[in-house]
Amino acid sequence: MSLDTGINAMPYDAFRDLLSHCISILELGISRSESRFIIRLMRHFKTLRSFLNNHPSTSVRILKAHLKGYAFSSNPCVVAELAYNSLKVASPPILATSAQGDSLSDENLHDEFTSPSFEIQFVPHDSQLAETKVMLATLALIYLLDSKEYELAMELADKLANLMLSFNKRIMDYLAAKIYFYYSRSYELGGKFKDARNLLMKSYRKACLHHDPMTQAVTFNCILRNLIHHKLYSQAFKLICKTTFPEYLSSNAQYARYLYYYGKVLSVQLEYSEACSKLMQAIRKAPQNDKTAYGFKLQATKLSIIVNLLMCDIPSKSVFTNPSTRKDLKPYEAVVIAVRTGDLGIFSELCNKYSSLFEKDDTMFLISRLRNNVIKGGLRKINIAYSKIPLSHVASKLGISSVDYTESIISKAIHDGIIEAVIDHDAQFVQSKCNVDLYKSYEPMRAFHKRINFCLKLHSNAIQAMRYPEEQENSKDAAVPSNDKDSLELEFDNGLGDGPLL
Repeated sequence: MSLDTGINAMPYDAFRDLLSHCISILELGISRSESRFIIRLMRHFKTLRSFLNNHPSTSVRILKAHLKGYAFSSNPCVVAELAYNSLKVASPPILATSAQGDSLSDENLHDEFTSPSFEIQFVPHDSQLAETKVMLATLALIYLLDSKEYELAMELADKLANLMLSFNKRIMDYLAAKIYFYYSRSYELGGKFKDARNLLMKSYRKACLHHDPMTQAVTFNCILRNLIHHKLYSQAFKLICKTTFPEYLSSNAQYARYLYYYGKVLSVQLEYSEACSKLMQAIRKAPQNDKTAYGFKLQATKLSIIVNLLMCDIPSKSVFTNPSTRKDLKPYEAVVIAVRTGDLGIFSELCNKYSSLFEKDDTMFLISRLRNNVIKGGLRKINIAYSKIPLSHVASKLGISSVDYTESIISKAIHDGIIEAVIDHDAQFVQSKCNVDLYKSYEPMRAFHKRINFCLKLHSNAIQAMRYPEEQENSKDAAVPSNDKDSLELEFDNGLGDGPLL
């Protein structure tokens, strides 16, 4: 049965044919030592994963049959045996006929009439090939993670990752990168994320020494995620400064993750302008389809909103009108409105109301910094509305209990150039100065400079992302055919013989 026919026929036939097709691609790539076959194999992992999740009662049994063929062959594999035993523990029970006599689906019929000896019917083509065992064990690891069997997943991931550390075949670079990613993910979901950092560091060092850009990018992002998860922002910042992310990477997903982590670290380090630039690049690098990478784009958008507010900029209204993210961004839109109006009371209520959400999004520590921005926004409104106002009234409008604290805040705002005013300390009031024409200041120049700089960076990134054909030698000799070239050389020799020597 061909692969296309199997996909259109039954789920279990489709999974069996696709898995056999992937094994054939892997063996072909290893025999020819060409990584393009491994890249083609990686594209099928998403389909294989969907089969394992949507039809586990049949797909898992087929995967177990393949693993059993390698685990208990003449050359047994410890990793394949561990993956097989883990699937035996985590695999779902076979569905039976319903007691009410309802008609069974195709999957249930297949489960009911499948032979008990089905799991020993698969015979591997080459039991000596370790790469096939690693690929099948990786599929088992993905299924264990999706089934929330984190203890089994951590045990299998540890075996796979240590095996890849001792593996020296470059043909497995792309599969090794996937294994390290799921190794990090299994330890994160299993609550032992800190224990994975040591092996990730070793794998990153090995990838750098072997010039493996994909594994280098994946492990670097996993290390950054590990450090950020444990609030080690200073160490993450030092790691970013001391290392370089691999250029000319074929995966936009890894580069988008790197930009997001970079922007998050910079936002904690008070580098808001650079952080905003990195976050916007991460959003642009992410897939533009609404359903693809929705969680990543949502988190990056939330963080970029807070960073914009910390830069005293108000995000565009179009950010909150997107139908796919409008509901999830409601709390952040309320924060933007509170900062824009300068109402400290409403801002405090929002922080208390959505504190659990902000803690889950890991933005609470940045939102707590917005308190001064809320006060600055309120002072701007008061400065425009009143030519003279007592300090006690300013304190009541800002929601501050202490008049002395309000006076110090206004003094700092005047010193920073946020408002144009003078404080009369004896009479305890604030005298606003005449509003200066904005177009006579440097603000328009700064705004145009910011826009031009953004366009230049966008153009530079587009040029770097383009792929150009290799330059060919356009020499005159190469353009002349061989026969014509010989005739020219003959004429040249004849000319030398006929002419004078001097």
